[in-house]
Amino acid sequence: IGGLYQARGDLVRAAENYNEALRSSVGTPIGRASALTRLGNLEALQGRTEQAIARYQQAQRENPSFAGAYLQLGQLYLNRGDIDLAGEQFQQAVQAVPANAEAQFYLGQVLVRRGQLDEAESRLREAMRLNAADFRPPFWLAQIYQTRNQLDEAIQLYQQAAAAAPQNRDVQLGLAAALRSQGNFEPAIAVYNQLLTTAPNDVDVYAELGVAYRAMGDESKAQ
Repeated sequence: IGGLYQARGDLVRAAENYNEALRSSVGTPIGRASALTRLGNLEALQGRTEQAIARYQQAQRENPSFAGAYLQLGQLYLNRGDIDLAGEQFQQAVQAVPANAEAQFYLGQVLVRRGQLDEAESRLREAMRLNAADFRPPFWLAQIYQTRNQLDEAIQLYQQAAAAAPQNRDVQLGLAAALRSQGNFEPAIAVYNQLLTTAPNDVDVYAELGVAYRAMGDESKAQ
């Protein structure tokens, strides 16, 4: 019920129901950890970061095996740029529930940002194995291969991500950039033009399209 109120924007009633769930979960660590995590989410939504952190940490103490509390606290740290603190939380989530695809993905993302690409690749591939429908692991993995200039692999992964999220702008831009780097200009231009059909005023896409035409030697279209 609390989740329904939260979805409707009634945070007061959502909190009332989460607190009732907390009171009703005496002796049930997973229930208390879940309720505390939801209360932490409410605090975060309202910009009360320190209160949210305290709720998530309390949830972790109530049930150290509840991955959700680590994931939420990790995302809070990640959103404010605390990469190392975020990584610690995602590592804890993986240790608590190794089969949690979100934990594997977020740990992989942090490792990419740290430049630990080999370990990041392992985590992202595990996230893909656990949840093949999620576009984010192949998207981030594609960027690793693009960094290594392994463009065939990068393009294959971008295409996999695009199949799962065909309207995602970042995925399409990544695919087009990899195609362009490989010298496949016509397919890259087709991707850029497709993006412009849905966002005709996107200046970044026009800029990337100009780079592609210039690389082809077509200066008039680049202009």
